[in-house]
Amino acid sequence: MKHTTDKEVLLINQGSESCRNLAFLLKLAGYRYRLVTDLMEGINHIFNCQFNHHPLDLIIVDEQILTAGDSRGATFLRELIQGTALLFIEGGDAGNPVARKIFAANISNTFFVSAEKAMEEVKRILQNNETDVLYELANEENSDIVSPPVR
Repeated sequence: MKHTTDKEVLLINQGSESCRNLAFLLKLAGYRYRLVTDLMEGINHIFNCQFNHHPLDLIIVDEQILTAGDSRGATFLRELIQGTALLFIEGGDAGNPVARKIFAANISNTFFVSAEKAMEEVKRILQNNETDVLYELANEENSDIVSPPVR
C-alpha cells in the first residue's frame, strides 16, 4: 500500500539532476507535487493557488533558477509567498548570495540546503508545518495553551 499525504509541494527547477531526483523522492514519499521549469511559470502557479484558496505547503526552488534570471522574478516570488515555507536547493559551497540577500527578510520560513540533504529538510519542514497548524487550531479552541510547539 502506497503512503500518500495531503501536503502540496511546488518544485521550481531549471532542469538540474538533483531536482529531478528530488521530484522522484517526493513521489516515492507520497507527496503531491507540481514540477515547473521556469520561475515565472512557478510564480503563476503560486498566484493561481492563492487566488483559488488552495495553499501550498512548501515551495522548493533550485538556485539555478535565480542564477539564470534576473532578481526581479525572485523579488516578486518573495512578495508572493508570505506564510509559505521556501526551500532553496544550493549547488555550491557559498550558496547563492542573490537568493540569500533577497530572502533575508523572510528568514523564518526560508531554508537553504544542499541537494544531498534536501529530502530530509522537506520532511522536517512539512512535519513542523503540520505541528504549527495543529498548535494554532488548538490555541483557537483552548485559550489555556500558551507555549508554542517544541522543535
